[in-house]
Amino acid sequence: MMGEWKWARWTVCGLMLSVSSGWAYEYDTDDSTQGAGPDAAWRVEARWDQVDEISTKDIHHYTTDPRYISPMVSYVPEDANVPSPRDVLGYTVGTEGILTRPDDEIKYFEALAAASPHVSLQIMGPTEEGRNMHLVVVTDAGNQAQLDQMRAYTAALADPRKTTAKEAADIIQKAKPIMHITAGLHSPETGPPEMVMELAYRLAVSKHPDIEKIRKNVILLITPVTDVDGRAKVVDWYYRYLKEYDSREYMPSMSPPYWGKYTYHDNNRDGLQMSQLLTQNYMKAFLDWHPVYSIDLHESVPLMYVSGGTGPYNPTIDPLTVTEWQWAASYEMTELQKHNMPGVWTWGFYTGWNPSYLLWITNNHNSMGRFYETFGNLSAKTMERDLTTRKFVGKAVTEKAWYRADPPDEKVMWSLRNNTNYMQSGVLASLKLTSNNGAMLLDNFYRKGINGINAGKKEGGAYAWVIPTDQPGKSRLAYLINQLRKHAIEVHRATEDFETEEGQFKTGDFVVRLDQPYGRHATNLLNDQLFPKDAEHRPYDDVSWTFGRHYKVNTTKIEDASIQSLSGLTMVTEPVSFPGTVGGSDPVAYAVKHDGSNTLLSARFQLRKYKVSAAKESFEADGETFPAGSWIIPHKRGLKGLLSQIASDHMISFDALSSIPEVATQELDLPRIALYHNWVSTQNDGWVRFSLEDAGIPYDYIADYTVRTANLRGKYDVIIMAHQGGASSKAMLIGRDSKFGPQSYVPSEEFPSHGFVDNARDITGGLGFQGLQNLETFLSKGGTLLMLGSSGRLATDFGLVRNVNTSRGRVDTPGSSIQTKILRTDHPIGYGYDEVTHVFRTNGPIYSVPKRFDHWVVMQYGTKPIRDDEEDEEKETTEETPDDESTENSDGEKSDEKSKKPAGKFLLSGYVDNQASLEKQAAILDIPRNDGGRVVLYSFNPMHRHLNHGDHNFVFNALLYWNDYPEPEPKDHEGLAKD
Repeated sequence: MMGEWKWARWTVCGLMLSVSSGWAYEYDTDDSTQGAGPDAAWRVEARWDQVDEISTKDIHHYTTDPRYISPMVSYVPEDANVPSPRDVLGYTVGTEGILTRPDDEIKYFEALAAASPHVSLQIMGPTEEGRNMHLVVVTDAGNQAQLDQMRAYTAALADPRKTTAKEAADIIQKAKPIMHITAGLHSPETGPPEMVMELAYRLAVSKHPDIEKIRKNVILLITPVTDVDGRAKVVDWYYRYLKEYDSREYMPSMSPPYWGKYTYHDNNRDGLQMSQLLTQNYMKAFLDWHPVYSIDLHESVPLMYVSGGTGPYNPTIDPLTVTEWQWAASYEMTELQKHNMPGVWTWGFYTGWNPSYLLWITNNHNSMGRFYETFGNLSAKTMERDLTTRKFVGKAVTEKAWYRADPPDEKVMWSLRNNTNYMQSGVLASLKLTSNNGAMLLDNFYRKGINGINAGKKEGGAYAWVIPTDQPGKSRLAYLINQLRKHAIEVHRATEDFETEEGQFKTGDFVVRLDQPYGRHATNLLNDQLFPKDAEHRPYDDVSWTFGRHYKVNTTKIEDASIQSLSGLTMVTEPVSFPGTVGGSDPVAYAVKHDGSNTLLSARFQLRKYKVSAAKESFEADGETFPAGSWIIPHKRGLKGLLSQIASDHMISFDALSSIPEVATQELDLPRIALYHNWVSTQNDGWVRFSLEDAGIPYDYIADYTVRTANLRGKYDVIIMAHQGGASSKAMLIGRDSKFGPQSYVPSEEFPSHGFVDNARDITGGLGFQGLQNLETFLSKGGTLLMLGSSGRLATDFGLVRNVNTSRGRVDTPGSSIQTKILRTDHPIGYGYDEVTHVFRTNGPIYSVPKRFDHWVVMQYGTKPIRDDEEDEEKETTEETPDDESTENSDGEKSDEKSKKPAGKFLLSGYVDNQASLEKQAAILDIPRNDGGRVVLYSFNPMHRHLNHGDHNFVFNALLYWNDYPEPEPKDHEGLAKD
């Protein structure tokens, strides 16, 4: 061992290692390679290396059962010149009770890269909190010297239009397959960042023939901590609150309230939006390197799941990729099974349908992306785990199946080291597979590009999509085009008018030709998705993501092959914007059409010093027609310059008026906005925060303490509550378990990462009944509550509103575009939308009201009359009834029972089960109270993962017109929400 590394070992080794040795198995120091002892196999594997006996002894001590380790990872090599993790950190990877902070992990990789010619370290990009994501490159010194050339090879293979088959064949003989593994995406899954340190060291120094072959034949990229901000918080959390607990049955929350600045678990659902720096850094790395294979390392299910997917698979993914998934999974299972490692399986966990995961950036771009779920304790503690109740696809995980030939025991003693052993064994198996089949993987990568191009030329299919420029909501149109380009999809713009069988199009319209390497991905993003109704297993996540529907942008599928022969197309090479105009030289006033632009609210905040009024109905002025909700801004000196800036930034046009129109108006008062969060789940409020900030909308971020103690109405006009997923109203009320409090989330010298994004001296407890009372007082003084998705249960279950029934029924809409109809066309929440529109709905509450309160319904699901004439006054509208298949016509549309006229499709994209229980129910309710307050309930989440931009205005309108909601008279009865 090199003397210069010993200091670190003994300096850091003072960390407490209080571990019972009762579960550890014996470490055999006999160097013999003969015999049947548990160490015989690994001694054979280690015969090419000098062994680090101390680290190796630790491995066997912290492994709870000899079945939970493979020979390759049963020892740590010794190298006189290159430091191991123990040399730098002072402990062996997988040591009981120790987690490594991200800064220390990077210090190790810096030391490894400085000492080994086979390792280099690069920065991928920054995080929102100012840390850096890193990329560790592990390959032999010869490959390290040619990294730029190797990247050029895979870039050439990525576009077969520029690389002939002969050129590709030559490249494949010289190129090395690039593989990218990511660790620590989900921060409480603590094992992967630990494991990759030992993996990188092993690959850098071992003389084992398999390792030397991997080093020579593969270029491995490792992102050691993908969510660096989250890892810092989680490790601090572990040392602050979890280290002394030995049982998962009695522990504080395993996770701090935040991981990244905006995203929590959903940082692995940003692959389509690419809104977070983490995702953008990953995408940049993909385009820089074009890895042919990626693995994302997770931990959750016993003992190790290697992804394959149950299906239905995403139909736009090349069949070659699907075959590669199964091929790699089978190889990994075989490699681990030959060492009798139980509990390794595939198939029965997720579908393979949704393309929004981080690793699917590779699948979406003709590479192969897979993931592991290795069993973990979400900490560094060793615990007994009971698996008797764990089921997947309805089958116990301890049962034998064709996809799990050797199941785990019903109870296992599980350690962080076990986790490391399984995961590292799996990665080494995949690296071995890649080292032996690099030419095939490179050839597949090239051929998938060819297949993508040819799919866009296939007779009888689509050849392109056209996205017209002449449509409202220019900010959303620009966003769609720019999103496609973020995905490396080529977009052209017409330089002259043109015509196809689908219609006539104009100069400036956008064309997405499908005869490009990522043409199938373009189809995936622009086409509707219909999740098979007869699928054997329920969807794993959102089942639709159609960009045109999500953004409320019109797109046209072109099935006319002539579009690929158009000469008047120019590639879009810069971000697209549609700067607005400011008319007139000396007008009396300016007018802004409310065309559904997502930027109106932020523009109003920029105009905070000026009076802005909104028309309550449509009007005509100076030869133009302006819809209800349009703005009128009296001209003042100096205003035009500000309007020019807003027009450019927000893509809004200001029309000059020669006189003030004679139309009823309402002044647009700026609201004081608060976004409430609890400390139990910040997942969805993180997306709301991101969307508000992205739109430039100021708000205060408040938590339980503020609601319990503050004069809310004195500070705020509107309080937003984010969707709470499946959390019950009780969970919202009581918060984190107070028996573990007080639990501080403020930064300290010892735990510096805490205190971001919000902080409190005690985050246990919750809103409580005092908080509920304060919300009641806020409403009674004229405040407005906007309750997105399931957060509305707090209002309906605890009496903030009356006469609203909440039910989930048996409806299943797992991320689907559902038809809706605006019933109150005079209500500002619906400004800028067509009367018949649609929303993106994940599962959530179904709201219904008695007939006498139908006037509260702003928007309903479907277009059928909200009630039949004979419907009983008090009939519950959420009665569970089966789907009425007989009302579907041949196009899958619903027909009005009386008129027999098609009412349009109810399901536009995705999946719906038990449609009859959702149809005609309230999508948005505006509930006025006698005391002047308002509660707006959304039975969907209009701010879902920064994805459904077309629904954002249902919230932005509510904020923009917050004190101008109309007061409709009940048709049959008088009565309000609260007596």
